[in-house]
Amino acid sequence: MTPNTAELPLRPIHFPDPVGWWPPAMGWWLLLALILVTIGALLVWYFKRQHNQQRLAIQQALKELDTIEQHYQNDKRQLVQHISALLRRVAMQQYGRTATAGLAGTAWATFLQQAGKQGMNPDLAKALSEMPYRPVEDVNTKQLVAQVRSWINAQLKPHLRRA
Repeated sequence: MTPNTAELPLRPIHFPDPVGWWPPAMGWWLLLALILVTIGALLVWYFKRQHNQQRLAIQQALKELDTIEQHYQNDKRQLVQHISALLRRVAMQQYGRTATAGLAGTAWATFLQQAGKQGMNPDLAKALSEMPYRPVEDVNTKQLVAQVRSWINAQLKPHLRRA
């Protein structure tokens, strides 16, 4: 006996609702977490690398200053010329080539006085900008080297200094 379909109370086929895109499945959440952790690790690595490079550059500049001081302690003109070149390299590294490479004379002296957290003594900054071209007998080299050392140390960006 086959039932008569007209007599059976059948309803039309009802399909389930389509699967929505939200909330995502657990695998997508795990992938998102992995991506965020990776980005965070890369940022930490990048900033540590910047920190170490800056510290290394300052340490190298200070070692070079010691070498210049020892090598040219009897020749003031050479001492001032090499210190001036060292300061230019440090300034270019810290502030960029376009901001510092073209500075000369009073502009260079003004930059040395205002750069960083601790500016340079105005008389010594003027001496560094003018001494390669005029007599240097009146320059106190010990004071100049000490001032340059503290200026280089002050160029380390504040967020990179150790407490």
